Amino acid sequence: MLLLLGFSYVMALSYAVQGSSWESFSFKVDGPWWLFLQSLLVIQCIRWARGFLGPYQPSLSQIATYYAGLWVGSLLFFLVLMKGSGLLIALAFDNVARNFNTYTLLFSTLADVLLFSLVGNAYLLWQYLQDYHALQQKALAAEKIAIQHQYQSLKKQLDPHFLFNNLNVLSQLIGENSLRADRFLHKLSDLYRYTLHHQTGDLVRVNDELIIAQNYLFLMNERFDNSYRLVLPATPGLDDRYVPCFSVQNLVENAVKHNVGSPNAPLLITIRQTPDELMVENERRTRPRKSDGLGIGLENLQKQYAILSDRAIQIKQTETSFRVILPLLTVAEYERSPY
Repeated sequence: MLLLLGFSYVMALSYAVQGSSWESFSFKVDGPWWLFLQSLLVIQCIRWARGFLGPYQPSLSQIATYYAGLWVGSLLFFLVLMKGSGLLIALAFDNVARNFNTYTLLFSTLADVLLFSLVGNAYLLWQYLQDYHALQQKALAAEKIAIQHQYQSLKKQLDPHFLFNNLNVLSQLIGENSLRADRFLHKLSDLYRYTLHHQTGDLVRVNDELIIAQNYLFLMNERFDNSYRLVLPATPGLDDRYVPCFSVQNLVENAVKHNVGSPNAPLLITIRQTPDELMVENERRTRPRKSDGLGIGLENLQKQYAILSDRAIQIKQTETSFRVILPLLTVAEYERSPY
């Protein structure tokens, strides 16, 4: 603000010099303050134009195109405000003919464009540096989340307990029922294939995530004698809606880890879908000893959504249920994904 005021005084002094001698020097005390107010109006016009265009998104336009449009739009807005206010003042003092003839209109317009170029370009440069820094920070955060997600995916692949438990179940099924064993093996291989294919925080279609969550719970039901019941949406998921990879499967896995289910009273896990949201809800039958991992998983999921979208996940807990609502991401958000 002080820098802008100092700039206004320098501009006012330059306007005050009308010739080559000091006799022509004419300085008005209120001159710098009028320039200061006009400079503030330039900045405000750029902010209004930016609010209309929205923040810069690398995937939507080239940076030169975005800032050129921002410059032109805010300049036109500034000129309209300046000429509109000047016309109102001229009408109030009945001097329209003097202030709005061809010469004065051309001269004042050039002066306004010069002022806008000096102040606006400096402000746009500062705004560009701010945007660049924010994009860099967002990219670094995305890279950090991707590395964490890849680490968790690799842990899941190499988890000896999960693998050995499922191999034990498969070994028992081979001796009891070859058809069930074959189906179990296909579900297990599909789960590991999905894990190997998506290990860097990719966005995936909702249908793909629902299938892998269903496969995971199938393995758990074979191991725990149908102690869990999964209710899926009645209609298929939309092909143009996405969620972070393993988001639904991890929520289903958390429900299994943190709650008690039995063959006589299966734990109910319900998934509902709207065009904009996916809800995963489970009954609360908390185990006597809490398992680890729920807080970290939800925290990472919240960080992913903070990077991918301006919509956050919702977590709702009651005495009898635990519910997580995931915003469904669109094609545009999918293309902007930094993963």
